[in-house]
Amino acid sequence: MTALAARRLYVLDLARRLGDMDCGEALLHPLEYRVIARRLKQALAGLPEVLLVGVAPDELAALIPLLEARHFDEHGVLRGEHAESSRAEARALMRRLGCRCR
Repeated sequence: MTALAARRLYVLDLARRLGDMDCGEALLHPLEYRVIARRLKQALAGLPEVLLVGVAPDELAALIPLLEARHFDEHGVLRGEHAESSRAEARALMRRLGCRCR
């Protein structure tokens, strides 16, 4: 097993455990939840998104917010169906505040 394959399995296991706590299938222990969430965020750092193709929906639910945050941090833009309307609203708010937008 390659290092990337092992890392993918680790990420999926962490995502499954978070998903189980989120939907009530496992007891939610706040400290354990925070530790798993932090480990998941660290494990996802630098992992190509293409390796997450075919992920089960319950595991994907825990990954989506982290992947979206990573995309925003790297590219400075939102993606998805509400990205354009969010960008327009942010520009309007900045204009009302008197800030100049690029």
